[in-house]
Amino acid sequence: MKSSLFLSAALLVGMFSSCCQQECSKEGASAGPSSPIIESSSYIGLWQKYQETIVEDPETEMVIKSVAPTNLFKCILPDGNYFLYRAYTDAESNQVVSTIEVYGTYKMQGDSAIVEHILTNCSVPELSNIDSDVIYKMSDKDNMDVYYKLRNADGTPGSSEYEPEHWQRVASATPKQ
Repeated sequence: MKSSLFLSAALLVGMFSSCCQQECSKEGASAGPSSPIIESSSYIGLWQKYQETIVEDPETEMVIKSVAPTNLFKCILPDGNYFLYRAYTDAESNQVVSTIEVYGTYKMQGDSAIVEHILTNCSVPELSNIDSDVIYKMSDKDNMDVYYKLRNADGTPGSSEYEPEHWQRVASATPKQ
């Protein structure tokens, strides 16, 4: 299943990279003239959400923390658009399928601050047509901690707390020589 998810992600990156190659070089990404896949060291790219799970054994008081990938992906395009999609295995066909859940635009507000405008949220329609304040911190080119808070429909902050998330860049496929 992991290879199927990777193939799905690689196809999406390839699809978007062919139409966005020139704009990416403006955002710190570099793609050679013969390379169809964008290599980026900025927030531009395809990301997979990771989730921390904590299990506590009441008898031994042992706490086990693990961080594992989820089936949620975020594609941040250099033209100011982004979308989130979920990849999963269809129970009937046993094929990996994906559905776009959120689509929107973003504007940089500083070195690590972004305002995302959620145009459409298919999972939670009430969150369509609102803004989200986002702060991202990249520990390296492949790991990004994101902190966000949604605004209310009238533009006021929806909460005083930022929600944390951890995202890891999906590696580009490279042809075997």
